[in-house]
Amino acid sequence: MLIALLLCASLGLTVLYAAALTSDVIVHHWTDALEASQDAVPAVIGWAALIYVFFKGGTPAAEQMLSVDNVAVQRAEKQAEEDRGAVEHAEKSVRRLTERLASAVARRDAAGADARPGLDQEVTEIESHLEEARRSLESSRDAAAKSQASQAEAEAKMAHDFPDPRAPQESEAG
Repeated sequence: MLIALLLCASLGLTVLYAAALTSDVIVHHWTDALEASQDAVPAVIGWAALIYVFFKGGTPAAEQMLSVDNVAVQRAEKQAEEDRGAVEHAEKSVRRLTERLASAVARRDAAGADARPGLDQEVTEIESHLEEARRSLESSRDAAAKSQASQAEAEAKMAHDFPDPRAPQESEAG
């Protein structure tokens, strides 16, 4: 907004200066033309500021934007990696509890009618833990899917903000 305002002011001052200078030169009022040159100072300063903003000042802003996008991608990658680790941990827990349950059921079935009441309780507890581990696994998978989507979104934003100049443009591909 400020750059647009500066551009309008510089353009307006330049037009006014050019009009005053042209009219003075046409009627050969050389001293008035020289005095009108003083009015050009604000226009020159405005154009110098615009040139600085467009050619020098834009680079740090672009670098800062790239830095912010890089941080967002790195955070998304880290979160996705943590969520994948949580999924692996939950899967291991489900496998371990499934094996424990199978072992406990086999011991209970082998004991038959002579099975002590503690075996039934152990099977029930393992089943409860297994169900909890399955819910945790589902939750971990959901979180991993969301973090992968977030990572893809962050990478797409960075690719949009800073396209690879070596990549073919859409107009060239079509």
